[in-house]
Amino acid sequence: MRSFLRWSFFVIVALLPLIIFISVEPSNTEIAKTIIEKRFSASSWMVAGVVGFLAFIVLYLTIIFENRIFKSIQGIQEYYHPYALSYSDIQRNLQYYISKSKKGDLIFLYYFYLIAVLSLNVMWCALLKFYAPITLNELILVNQWSFTVYDLSGIIMYGLSISFWLITLLFGAVLCLVINNKNIIGAFKLPKVDDLLDAEYLNEIKAATSEIIIKGNPEINIYQLENEFELYLDSKLPLNNITYQYKIYSATDDLKINIYQKIDKKLNNKNLHDQVLKLEIKSDLTKIVKRMQSQELTYELVVYTNSGLVIGRYVCNLDKSNLRIYIVKKVAFSNQNLESSKIPQLALGTSVEENIDN
Repeated sequence: MRSFLRWSFFVIVALLPLIIFISVEPSNTEIAKTIIEKRFSASSWMVAGVVGFLAFIVLYLTIIFENRIFKSIQGIQEYYHPYALSYSDIQRNLQYYISKSKKGDLIFLYYFYLIAVLSLNVMWCALLKFYAPITLNELILVNQWSFTVYDLSGIIMYGLSISFWLITLLFGAVLCLVINNKNIIGAFKLPKVDDLLDAEYLNEIKAATSEIIIKGNPEINIYQLENEFELYLDSKLPLNNITYQYKIYSATDDLKINIYQKIDKKLNNKNLHDQVLKLEIKSDLTKIVKRMQSQELTYELVVYTNSGLVIGRYVCNLDKSNLRIYIVKKVAFSNQNLESSKIPQLALGTSVEENIDN
């Protein structure tokens, strides 16, 4: 809705000078012409001042594009494919993008700029109507091999007016695109802050989602409190619309445990703090942890979007001294050989499938 209002105001500014030019008739009396000449003589100083101010705005826009837009685009593109980045680099890029996503000054500048442009274009139309009171048909030199200086002066005034009109509207259009998160140097739309940590969105735009996940370093931490164990999923990047599946199994017996943690978008953390979720498991954790400590088990992490698409698969290991399951390396995956059909049916929170020998 806000985008529609901004573009509507832009269209009004673009068309209103043309409407005024068509509807206003030039004055023919000598007295009126004398008064108009004096007014335009005084107005020329105003035009010079406003043009100087517009030059300052253009300089300001250049600084904004350099320090805000281009750096934000570069940081987000690096975040989408963070192969050469550390977690600190990713966090810095995201924090910079979030801090620059507030566009209150740009919105104020946008409307102020359009008001100034409207005034200038109306002034140009009035000047053109007074000094070049000729019809558009007279400017189309069809089958004419020569024209007078008077005709040439009219053409020059029309050319300057149209050029000024187009240039000012071009800057207004660019500013409106920037405010509406449109990447003016590429084909994709700059993301909203909420989309940066949305696994569904990252997968749709073909980002290296599996690499982003491994940079966030999700892991399961096991804590012993008195005689009970508690499991927590800890991730540096608070991704949402995502489901983690930890597989724990043995090559020598029938031990098999699948731990699912489905995270909704409501759990999004815009401050990029670590995401720590307690895994509410009703199984006998003491028995599971003892098996993990006493046997050499295989640990695997498969990550899905909440719609069931596989976006990452990792080999994990157990740190027996600190009781944490962490990622060792990323492995290849395909949608065909993984059980993704059940993911959309999982409830939010933790689900467990187990087969443990007594």
